[in-house]
Amino acid sequence: VILRQTQKAAAGVSTFNVGVESATTVTRIADILCEEMGLEDVRYEYTGGDRGWKGDVPSFQFELGRIHQTGWKAERESDEAVRATARALLEKRNS
Repeated sequence: VILRQTQKAAAGVSTFNVGVESATTVTRIADILCEEMGLEDVRYEYTGGDRGWKGDVPSFQFELGRIHQTGWKAERESDEAVRATARALLEKRNS
């Protein structure tokens, strides 16, 4: 992404948010990791309260209009990216 944008951007400094339009949750990420690791009956313990830890942001969404104007769009949604990353790390660990 970075190399592509440096080749397409105008001279000078250009700043782009790179992200996906979808969102996920900590619980969904944990569920995906458990699924990929073959873990069952896992109990999650949330220690950050209802807002998470000090300084945590409960939800966040990048403004992606500028990067989309260049023609770039993420290949995967949030959950798909988490699953692909988990699989790749597990494959690397097991090889």
